[in-house]
Order: sequence, then structure tokens, then C-alpha cells
Amino acid sequence: KVKRNEEEDYITYTVKDKAGNISEVCKKAIRITDIVTTISGVLKGDNLHLTKDRSPYLVVADCNVTETDTLVIEPGVEVRFDGEFCISVSGEINARGTKDEKILFTSNSIDKETYWTGIAINGSSVTVNNSNEYVSGNIMEYCEVEYSDAPLTVKAGAYINNCKFSKAIEHDPNSWEYNDYGHVS
Repeated sequence: KVKRNEEEDYITYTVKDKAGNISEVCKKAIRITDIVTTISGVLKGDNLHLTKDRSPYLVVADCNVTETDTLVIEPGVEVRFDGEFCISVSGEINARGTKDEKILFTSNSIDKETYWTGIAINGSSVTVNNSNEYVSGNIMEYCEVEYSDAPLTVKAGAYINNCKFSKAIEHDPNSWEYNDYGHVS
């Protein structure tokens, strides 16, 4: 049974075994989301601008950003992957979180046993000034990338700052242990 009050959403449940014994009542707080925005395929229009008010986003197939487009992701956005999918950027990516509102890329799996493929930056470039500060182009800043097979592949210029890559799978065929990649600044 799901109940809602002003402070939290929660679910209560009991379990009955084959002998008819009933467990104690369990209560668990949950987050109920009214809207989940799904994205897939070649991203166009509103799907090129991921906003906090439409978050979380659920990736249900590989996503592609074409050479002439820019994927903009606002601070506080959560992008969940519902399988072994990727975001491939041939154009530009502008994912700029803040210290207080990071952008999260994660698995949609409850037990986090299903990994998603990763983010691939294949196109565009980056421009920095003489102080090595970002000016324009590909940027990922204050992002957290977790439960991914290969969190980030960069084949073009990109400015990566204050990002955390964690809980990724090692690619050694004899070992499927988790690996913490650490922070990239």
C-alpha cells in the first residue's frame, strides 16, 4: 500500500508465507516521480536541452547528437540508463552542473547490476583562454558518472572539470570486478 503525506511518500507491506504466517509490517520511504522523460535515437528539439524540471530522463535506446547539434544538460538533472545504452556526441555537449547541483548519469537498475555503455565525445572541440579556463566547446563540469561499462570516451577536444567517475566495470575478460576511476579535474 502506498501512502502520501506532506513529509514523505512511503510504502508499507507484509509478507505471508506458505504456512500462513504473516510478517511484521514494514515501512519504507520511497521517491515517487510523477513524470519520467524518455529519450532515445537522434536527439532533436526539446530532447537536446535536458532541464531540471523534466528530470529524471530515462534513456531507453542509444542516443545520438548530430554534428550540427549541441546537447545542453542543466544543473541537477539525472539521466538514467535502462539498459546497455550510450550517449554518442558527434556535435557538442554542454553538461555544466554546479558544486551544489551536480548532473548524475547512472543505471536505472534498482540493484545496479545492469550497466550502461557510457558517454562518447566524438566531435567538436574545446577552446580555453591563456589561464586554461573554459571558453567554448565540449564541456562536462560537476558531473557524476556511475555504473557504466566505459564511463567516458573522448575522441575530440573536451573540457572535463570536477567530475567523478565511479563503479565502472573493468574490461579484463577474466575479471568483472568494480573499479573506481576517481575524479577528473
